[in-house]
Amino acid sequence: MSLFGNLGFTGGANRDAADEAIREGREVQVGPLERFFGATVEDAENIVKKKTQKDLQTRYGPKLAELGLMVDWGESEADVQRKIGTRIQKRVDGQVKKKDAQTKQALQIATLEKDKDRELTKTVEDNKLTSENNRFNATLKSQQEQYAFEGEQRALDRSLDRQLSNNSTDMQMQIAQMNADLADKRMAYDRETKRMDRRDRAIAQLMSGLGQLGGAFSL
Repeated sequence: MSLFGNLGFTGGANRDAADEAIREGREVQVGPLERFFGATVEDAENIVKKKTQKDLQTRYGPKLAELGLMVDWGESEADVQRKIGTRIQKRVDGQVKKKDAQTKQALQIATLEKDKDRELTKTVEDNKLTSENNRFNATLKSQQEQYAFEGEQRALDRSLDRQLSNNSTDMQMQIAQMNADLADKRMAYDRETKRMDRRDRAIAQLMSGLGQLGGAFSL
């Protein structure tokens, strides 16, 4: 370190160059006198950067903190403003994107609900139509079964009538046969009775003749 540095002149020369650059809004320039006291452009620029950073942090600190930012080393006011604007725009874009996503989601939900309602309505109508078809088919089946039952009953009635008619005919034929058999038996009985009567009369006549014959011998 130079003698001027030990005496503190170098730091003062750098600060003077830095303050002049800040005040005039230009780049750091180190004159011959500042160089004589050990000042350099690099040291003066570092002082400018440090003061600028502190000033910007004081002025924009709350906003930067709100946005989660801070003043970086070597940034100018324009850099800080641009960084703040970029972050705000990014947040706005994010909010817009989020809102768009929410709107899209809401639209999708509404569409799904509408589709569900449409599907539910279709299901109800289909169920109603199915129920009506089932009732119609049940009624038709019941009528068909009724017709079939009535047809079977009529067929049974006709079969019973035929059977009764046949049984009546058979019965009449059997009765006629029985009557014929009975008549034959009566005629046979009558013949037998007449035959027995003739035999009895013959026996009676024989006995009478024998009686007369015996009487004659006894005389």
